[in-house]
Amino acid sequence: MSLLQPQSIPWREPRTELDDARAHRVASADRSPFALGVREEPTCSSTSNIIKLADAANAHPLRFQVILPTYNASRWFEEALASVAGHPDGEVLVIDDGSADDERQKIESICARYKGVRFFARPREGIVAALNFGLSIATAPYIARMDADDISLPGRFDRQLAFLDSHPDIALIGGKTTGIDSEGKPNGKKTKFPTTPDEIAARLSRAKNPFMHPSVMMRRDAILSVGGYRPATEYAEDYDLWLRLVERYRLANFAEPLVLYRRHERQITRSINWQQKFARDIATFSYLRRRENIIDPIIQFNNKILIGEYYLHGDSDFCKLQELYKFMDRNVPYKELSIGGLAWIERSMDHGLFGSSSKAHVRLLAQILKNELNQKNILIAINILFKGLKKNPNQFLKFLITD
Repeated sequence: MSLLQPQSIPWREPRTELDDARAHRVASADRSPFALGVREEPTCSSTSNIIKLADAANAHPLRFQVILPTYNASRWFEEALASVAGHPDGEVLVIDDGSADDERQKIESICARYKGVRFFARPREGIVAALNFGLSIATAPYIARMDADDISLPGRFDRQLAFLDSHPDIALIGGKTTGIDSEGKPNGKKTKFPTTPDEIAARLSRAKNPFMHPSVMMRRDAILSVGGYRPATEYAEDYDLWLRLVERYRLANFAEPLVLYRRHERQITRSINWQQKFARDIATFSYLRRRENIIDPIIQFNNKILIGEYYLHGDSDFCKLQELYKFMDRNVPYKELSIGGLAWIERSMDHGLFGSSSKAHVRLLAQILKNELNQKNILIAINILFKGLKKNPNQFLKFLITD
């Protein structure tokens, strides 16, 4: 039997999965008073419910907990929550990250209708702080992730629990996803990820992400052993975590979808732009430094890394990376750019920085060229022009015209 093909639970085609997920959503709702609504400020909204949950936990220890952060995300929240709530061995920790009052109240009201759900309201600090708060209060041996706009497919947690129980050498098990649109209809997009630990390690070594964050279940001890999520990589915090986990543990994926992944205009991945790319490159750069037995720059700068704040000491390559992203984010002159600077950029591209594709690299060169032309740095502009045309002339000219 293949390492990643446990046979105990049958799998279905995506169309049927969508139907099953919707049926599961309806069946999962529970209106009993057992549901919890706990907030950090004030500490809780129902002392009696806390006592009931504590009694239940003593009688039946939790095997896993789902960390589900929210921020003004009530539109699809109940559909997401219903797909993960109610498992007899699990609990859902809903962490609201400073939503507007009406949004927070909607989320809390929905949580109160489901068994095994705890709600925490926190001030706005970002998704990394919310995730780390969830880790700090979690007690179960396994941690699953979920987003407030996606749908977990039926059987997901049973499959992941069985796999991790039977593979003690694996610290994380994810799965593929099937795409849906804002209305919940299949959009024909499916992820194609490697499944075996060796394939996943190889993909990460090429600076490519092999997991969808809301599909994974992880060993809590493993996450804590590498330091949890790091604020310096906000918007690419999952990718940074995978890079640190793969240095110590084996990771795996199921070949089948575990989650319906919703694509819509309000997603972080669509709205952040250079901040997300910068965070991804920080994670990649730190990974490369650790492989060379050089101090991780995130540790060196104590997690205080922003596009708009760079340092004149420490890792000079890392400072160049920050300065270049400052240029891209604010469209200001990259004053240190030179022939040597271009050579540094090209070497960095070879290691997967500035995006993992030739398309991303060509787009960067096109942006730098236009900036240098605006600054009338003709010699540098000519050098960049030849490099862009050599790399991919059609894409390079397209980005010069359209970006």
